Amino acid sequence: MATPTTLALDDPRRITRARDLLDRAEMLLVPASTDPADQFLGLYLAALRGAGAILALYERPSRIGSRSAWLRLPKVASDMDTWAAYFAGFSDLRADLDAGLRRSVPESVVTELRHQVNNFLDRVEAEIVRVEHGRTAARAA
Repeated sequence: MATPTTLALDDPRRITRARDLLDRAEMLLVPASTDPADQFLGLYLAALRGAGAILALYERPSRIGSRSAWLRLPKVASDMDTWAAYFAGFSDLRADLDAGLRRSVPESVVTELRHQVNNFLDRVEAEIVRVEHGRTAARAA
């Protein structure tokens, strides 16, 4: 279970922002296209928004350091390091699709990614609920 710094709980806007990002992530779970590459991109973005929700809860705003959500996530929620590593493994594929270097993704990859994104967003939801109900311990800043 991730645990917040006191920073996370002293500003209710953090919870509101995390909820907004989670809601936006969940909207991306509904495929807007039948193309597996487009579905992959939507699912990857949903996972990024899920990570953003956790970062919104726990991370101190900073312009210093990595911009990668997958590198930052384990620093604020060490129990999510496996999720971060899993989704980071798709970063090159996402970049290749965005750049037009690849045009297709196997449907089996999309199916597995959908399953993992759903599980990850469930975990993010549980964390937000814990914070909303004050059931978290303090984390060292």
